[in-house]
Amino acid sequence: QLAGVLFATITVILLLTAQWWVVWLLPGFDESYSELTVNLSRINLLAMFFSSLLSVLWAIHTAKENYLRIEITSIIANIIAFGALLWAIKEMNIYTASWIMVLRAMLQVLMLMKIMGPYQKPVLSFQANKQIWKKVRPLVAGNIYYKTDTLIDRNLISAGAPGQLTLLNLAQQLYSVGNTVLSKILVNTMMPGLAKSAAAGDSKAYNQLLTKRLILSLLFTGLIFLGIVFFGKWVLVNVFSFRNFEMENIYSLWWLLILLAGYWIGGLAGGVTSGAFYAKGDTVTPTKTGAVMFTIYIPVKIWCYFKYGISGLAISISAYYIASFLTQLFYLKKHLKKL
Repeated sequence: QLAGVLFATITVILLLTAQWWVVWLLPGFDESYSELTVNLSRINLLAMFFSSLLSVLWAIHTAKENYLRIEITSIIANIIAFGALLWAIKEMNIYTASWIMVLRAMLQVLMLMKIMGPYQKPVLSFQANKQIWKKVRPLVAGNIYYKTDTLIDRNLISAGAPGQLTLLNLAQQLYSVGNTVLSKILVNTMMPGLAKSAAAGDSKAYNQLLTKRLILSLLFTGLIFLGIVFFGKWVLVNVFSFRNFEMENIYSLWWLLILLAGYWIGGLAGGVTSGAFYAKGDTVTPTKTGAVMFTIYIPVKIWCYFKYGISGLAISISAYYIASFLTQLFYLKKHLKKL
């Protein structure tokens, strides 16, 4: 209920002010692009609201180890969304596609809500809320700070060559899809086991499970990256060779995927290490280390973009994710030695 009220308020405020903050964030867009972005942002804000509720439901089901139910409902929602795309494809525009994204998130919320049971008033226990806020506060502050990274990207590239923002986004989205799948397999399923081991003080079981998942994450991402290096160009040519995607853009996309290797490998491995901290109730350490690394990263990233363009931006993103993972791993190993 708290998530619903909070994100409903944020959604309404951003909906009403979209015509101002979109122009401010993307100064390089001309009037027609700005208008389109404002309209799409307003639709996607509704998807954000449902995604916030979905995150809570996913957390509850994950804590109860209902992994299969999460995946089945996700597949059903995706099938329905894809069916809607096929049905509307002849007359579909970018607005229709955005509304279908809202539909997908809403369907998942409706299908997972049963676990909540009948409506109950929120328990306004001061002591409980104080304890929850103590754990959540570093995560909220850290995530607000980190998410400015996306805004800086958009601001920098909005004035760049046409298509650069699309290619960088597409490269990151391709990796994000793979990261999401592997995170569900390697990170989500380890969290209950790590939390139980940490609560019981069983450092041996905690260390064994963490080490195993970390090795698997590096192995899977490393092998997939090698596949991209040797076969990625051929796959992209066959997948994206259609009228509106020129061969030059396909090669640029493949090159960006190569340069974003750290985003791919460090992103998943960093998810494992940060999850290990959260499992033992430590939200402060990953947030502090992340904030320091991010503060160093932003000026380096801006310099790389103006010096080397989109390639420099991709390299700086890779370096940041690898450095963040290694920093978290360093502090995690120190903690395990103490145990």
